[in-house]
Amino acid sequence: MSDIKELRPKTIAGIKRLAKRLQFNSTLTRSAALDAASVQAGFQNFAHANHAIDQAKAPSVTVQSQPMSQREAYRARSRAEWVERINGVPGASGSASLSWDTLPNMARVLDAFMGSGQNHCHFPAGGGYDLTGVRLSRSEPGCLEFRVTNSLVYIGRPVRLRLERIEAEPAESYLYIEQMELAESGVYLTDEDDDTPRRIRDHEELVDLGGGEYAERGAWDRGFTNDPEGPLPDSARLVNRILRGDLMLVGKASVWNGSGQTYNGLHNKLGSSGVRQLIETGLARRAA
Repeated sequence: MSDIKELRPKTIAGIKRLAKRLQFNSTLTRSAALDAASVQAGFQNFAHANHAIDQAKAPSVTVQSQPMSQREAYRARSRAEWVERINGVPGASGSASLSWDTLPNMARVLDAFMGSGQNHCHFPAGGGYDLTGVRLSRSEPGCLEFRVTNSLVYIGRPVRLRLERIEAEPAESYLYIEQMELAESGVYLTDEDDDTPRRIRDHEELVDLGGGEYAERGAWDRGFTNDPEGPLPDSARLVNRILRGDLMLVGKASVWNGSGQTYNGLHNKLGSSGVRQLIETGLARRAA
């Protein structure tokens, strides 16, 4: 009988057989055994083995092989960096569910995940951006500011930050920001101002003039509010006030971020526990 340490399976079926042998007389979970068997076979983990072997089976031409290799390398690096940041949060191990409910603590935890290409934030009604910074709001007490660029900021009123570590696949771990509703600024028409029915806003795009004063979005394009002789201050910036709904922060190369079905604000409909259940169910089905 060959030494188990010398086995280098080349198929998914072979990796699964090796995983069963590695589990025998060990405390490895099925998921951990699949990853260990995949590493022994020369892959980064079981997900990487699945993808790489599927790609090897698919018809391809030489000109496509290098770009695919580059994308795969980026994906592996991005996932590893996300796991490193997740594991760097005190208490984030196994299948931990952690939470923070004060703004300074939320900002402190989130700060480790900030940076272009380092995360992707899904918004309540859909779409998203990489967040490059977070801090206590300078415009509205009780709020956090989430920076996209120096001139584009989102303002929300978080009440709780959750970190959900997914033990079966830590790269799928995520941060979930539960928020209170924000009252509208009053810059735009409200129901009291106009009898015409209108869609309920989930956010307001405004120009922050400083000192808690806002102007409508068009002022940014004009360069002034009402007086052409009075230009916008140098400190003016675009802000989006998130009036209602939750945010979800994931790794750039996560399955959640790579699915077209999650860009419609799905997380906001499910809530954090529903998101976790969906991810873990999908991982279990894939490993079966």
